Amino acid sequence: DTATPTPTPKPTLTGLQCVQSMTVEDKTDMSLLVGVYPSGKSSTAANNLTAMSELSKKHPLGGLVVMANFETSAMTKYKSSLLYAQHFAIDQEGGIVQRIPYNEKGPSTNENAKIASQASVGKMSAAERKTFVTNVLTPMYRYLKEKGIDIVLGPVVDVTDPVTSKSLNDRTFSNDATLVGEIATMYVRAAKTAGINVSLKHFPGLGDAVKADGKPGNTDQGKMFVKNWNQVAEKNLRPYKTVVAQDGQVTIMVGTQTIPELTDNLPAAVSPKAIALLKQIAPNATIITDDLVTKTMLDSANGMGWTASQAAVEALGAGVNYAMLVKPDTGQSWAGQLLSVHKAAKLKAEADLTFVKTLDQTVLENIEAKGLSPCAVADALTTKRT
Repeated sequence: DTATPTPTPKPTLTGLQCVQSMTVEDKTDMSLLVGVYPSGKSSTAANNLTAMSELSKKHPLGGLVVMANFETSAMTKYKSSLLYAQHFAIDQEGGIVQRIPYNEKGPSTNENAKIASQASVGKMSAAERKTFVTNVLTPMYRYLKEKGIDIVLGPVVDVTDPVTSKSLNDRTFSNDATLVGEIATMYVRAAKTAGINVSLKHFPGLGDAVKADGKPGNTDQGKMFVKNWNQVAEKNLRPYKTVVAQDGQVTIMVGTQTIPELTDNLPAAVSPKAIALLKQIAPNATIITDDLVTKTMLDSANGMGWTASQAAVEALGAGVNYAMLVKPDTGQSWAGQLLSVHKAAKLKAEADLTFVKTLDQTVLENIEAKGLSPCAVADALTTKRT
C-alpha cells in the first residue's frame, strides 16, 4: 500500500512577520488618526460619521479624532462595521477646549457647559483639587468612555504662567513644573480609574515657544520656536518624567514647535531626535502627533511647505505611533487624502529600508496595544476583502 503523505505543517509566524506581510498602504492607514466632525460643523461633506464609516470599511484606520459632540448611538453604529479596531480620541481639556458639553453637575444640554479650566485647577488648594478629580474629572472620563471615547487629548503639561501666556491662555496648570507634574499625574490616574487614556501634550514643551520675531503665536498659524532649549529643557521635561515615574505607561502627544538646539529646525513631531528623547524618558509611551494639517507644516512662507501626506510619512519615519490629520489637505476628500499618503509612504519605503523597519515595529506595537493578534489582523484584512 502507498502510505498517505503527511502534510507539511504550516509554519508558525511571529507577530512581526505577520505585520511584514501586510501592504505598506494598510500599515500606513493603521498608523493614522483622522478627524471627523459628527455634528456637521465642517464645510467638508466627508467629515461625518456616516461618510467615514464607508471609508473605514475599506481602510484599517488607526483611529478617529472626534472634533465635535456626537450621539452615542451614532458611534455605536459606526463601530459595528469597521475593517479594523480603531481608537477614538477627543479634545476635552476643560475651559476653552472642550468638545462635549459637561460641567461640574455632569452632561449638559447647554453647548457651552464646561468643567474648570486647567488654569483654575492649578490655582485650587490640594483639597479642592482632590475633590474636583473625584467628583468632576473622573465621572467625566467615565462618561466619555460610555460614549465610545478611549483617548482624551489632554491635559496640557506645558510649563507656563496661564495669566501671562498669550499663546496657551488658560490651558496650562502653572509655571511651576513640579506642580504641573503632580496635577498631570492626578489626571492620568483619574482616566485609568475610568478605564480610558489621556494624552499629555505638547512634548517636549510648548510653554517657551514664540514666533520667529519673538512674539506669541500658535503652531496652527505658522512655525513656533523654542530658542533657548538648553536653558529650559529640564523645566519642560519634568512633568513628563514625573508622570512616567508614577505611572509608567502613558500616551504622549508631540507638538509641532521647532527647537533648533534639539530638532535641527524640524518641527518636533517629525524630528527623529525629539522622538528618541521621548522614548528615552517614556520607553513604553504611545506617541501621537499634534495635528499635522496646519500652516506649520503646509505653509511655504511660514512653515515647512510640505503636503499633509509628506508630514504624516515623515512623522511615522521619525517613530511616532500615530500621525494625526484632523482634516484633508485643501481640496482633498478623505479617500483622496489616504491615496496621497499611500503614495508618499510607498515612495519612502522604496527609498529607505529604515522607514520600513520603523513602520513595521510601530504597527506591531499599535496592534498589540489594542489587545489584538497581528497574525489574526493580517488574516482578517485578507478575508474581509475577498
